[in-house]
Amino acid sequence: MNNKIEKIKKTRRFLLNLVSELSTDQLNEIPPDFNNNIIWNMGHLIAAQQ
Repeated sequence: MNNKIEKIKKTRRFLLNLVSELSTDQLNEIPPDFNNNIIWNMGHLIAAQQ
C-alpha cells in the first residue's frame, strides 16, 4: 500500500514541479488544439489518477 501512495505522491510532485513557475494567467491559458485551460487539465489528471 505504501508503494502505491508513494507513486501517487511522486506523480503529483512531478506535476506541481511542471507548473510551479507559471503565473495565474498562464495556468488559465487554453493551448491551441485543446478545449480547456492548463489548470483544468492538471485537475483532471489528478482526479483521474485517484
